[in-house]
Amino acid sequence: MLGRAGVLAGLCAAIVVAQPAKTTGVFSGTVVDSTTRQPIVKASIHLKANPSYSATTDADGTFRFEAVKPGEYQLEITHRGYTPARAVALKPGQTNSIVSIQAGQEIGGAMAALDPEAVVTGHVTNSAGDPMPGASVWRIVEFWQNGARLYQLAGSAETGDHGEFRMTAPAGDCFLAAHREASPRTFSTEPGGPEKHVAMVFYPNAPGVASAELISLKPGQQLGGMDFKLPDAVVYHIRGRIQGVGAARYLYLGKRSLDRIQGHPIGTLVDKDGTFDLPGVEPGSYWIEVEPIQTNLTGRSAVDVTDHDVSGLKLAAAPGPRIEGAARFDGEPSVGISKLSLQFDMLDYFQFHSGGVMPIAADGTFSSKSGVMPGHYALTLERGYNAYIKSVLIDGREASAGNLDYSRGSPGKLEIILGSAAGQVSGTVHWPELLPGDPPPLPGAPLYAVLIPTETETGNISSRVEDIDDFGFEFDYVPPGKYAVFVTTFKDDGLWQNRDFVRAISGSGTPVDMSKPDRVKVQVPPIADSEIRRAIAQVPR
Repeated sequence: MLGRAGVLAGLCAAIVVAQPAKTTGVFSGTVVDSTTRQPIVKASIHLKANPSYSATTDADGTFRFEAVKPGEYQLEITHRGYTPARAVALKPGQTNSIVSIQAGQEIGGAMAALDPEAVVTGHVTNSAGDPMPGASVWRIVEFWQNGARLYQLAGSAETGDHGEFRMTAPAGDCFLAAHREASPRTFSTEPGGPEKHVAMVFYPNAPGVASAELISLKPGQQLGGMDFKLPDAVVYHIRGRIQGVGAARYLYLGKRSLDRIQGHPIGTLVDKDGTFDLPGVEPGSYWIEVEPIQTNLTGRSAVDVTDHDVSGLKLAAAPGPRIEGAARFDGEPSVGISKLSLQFDMLDYFQFHSGGVMPIAADGTFSSKSGVMPGHYALTLERGYNAYIKSVLIDGREASAGNLDYSRGSPGKLEIILGSAAGQVSGTVHWPELLPGDPPPLPGAPLYAVLIPTETETGNISSRVEDIDDFGFEFDYVPPGKYAVFVTTFKDDGLWQNRDFVRAISGSGTPVDMSKPDRVKVQVPPIADSEIRRAIAQVPR
């Protein structure tokens, strides 16, 4: 017969056995200022997935998520006056942009760091040195698309009554430019004199990005004295007629040097009779291009503006060349060919991108639905199946999949030879060891794994960028060849498609030989941002 103590012990045991296993996890940590390492109060932390979770830091900068459903979560940490962060350190010296939470798991001690915004101040004056209220100051950053360096507006500020401006900005590289208005009005300073407008200038008073100073902002930096003096520039007209167009449409003008800001084109409407008059053009070398929206008609012409108006320009608008051909497997196919699609990307587009995805039919044929913009194109196979492009033929001649020339019309029908039995490259991050006594580095920007071919044809390079989670990274369906793997904060796929950059950086990656299809595992150390920037500096502008 059980005593009272035995009965109680039995009941407790029964209760323990009956308790259900935990089905959720816990995630906690601290948010600090990256420059002072002091805790940040009321910072917002978001775990993004389905479902998502949000929390706010306490007075000591700590946060805690209870009852988090198992899964992988992307992070976002924000606070007014700071640049949002998307990574934490789950272990000292490491950076994680994805947090994997399992049932019953408690992840504690995570560390997140926010960079305080930089502040840029200065003045804008006109050619006479007088203040220019209402002028705009732009922060312009570099970005890459299909291997080409371009620029885009990333922030702006407006000058006050005395021409002064104040701009907040995240840490990083940028250019600064000032202008009076997005579409400058023309004027003459004397009767019958030349037309002028107030020109845009880049710091320090340079005419374009190519000659501007690259400004490297540090977290929390107070950068003053960024002053601009906007000159009056003599401008000219480009007049002409579009041949082959029956309805009015739009024309765009842009610098042939690609020294232009994406999303800030110069343009004009075309009259119903096909004539156009584009005013306010500064001397330079340009592309002028027809807007191909209403029909498939396209047209582009080079034009040089020197010290006089350009008149009588004839711009032919005609249907662009079609991309068409057939694909077949060399040997036994690994997948039904109709499941595959080809991706064509225009490498030298000016204002309008062309190309796109082209499905392969059951008989192997493919074709663009309409004509494409004349130019050069890169051809890749959409991923997701065990197949890759072995070679490309045009009328029986070997061609480069990375640089197909449609600038003078169709070069002929494409014959695409496909291969099977691609390999896999997977790996983990090899984190540097911390020296005894050194404080652990704060987490930086999210890290990504990049796989690039080191032996490929000229033109576009088919790079691949993948996220890194707690288990590492993985690249499936890797064609035979030689590669380099990087772990980096630079995820811009267009950068890793630039041949000059790849040539400069490939020796710093972890080499992978996939001459035969295989499963290769590697450990890859993070590459320093400074090394990436040195390689970018070797790419001609």
